[in-house]
Amino acid sequence: MSTESSPGDSHARDVAAFLTYLAKERNDSPHTVKAYGRDLMRAQRAAAGGDATAVGFSLLAELAEIDGRRVVYEDVLAMDLAEVSALQSEVIGENFQLPPPRI
Repeated sequence: MSTESSPGDSHARDVAAFLTYLAKERNDSPHTVKAYGRDLMRAQRAAAGGDATAVGFSLLAELAEIDGRRVVYEDVLAMDLAEVSALQSEVIGENFQLPPPRI
């Protein structure tokens, strides 16, 4: 019996820790926590594995719309780096409160 963990196990632990943080530390509603969990799981399935870049691109696709049209994973793959960065900045700005800068 192997005691090594797979990248999928690590990802599942990270997702569980993040969802716990949302529920316990940020006091997000159960509906919000469930929605984040759903989006993260869809992104992981779309990436078909545990490649961090693929999961990130898939999550970006789950959260983004361009001109009212849902973005799919393949759309993100077809973008150049500047387009991905701009889309990521837009999604983060709309959905996440950035922490205050450290002084």
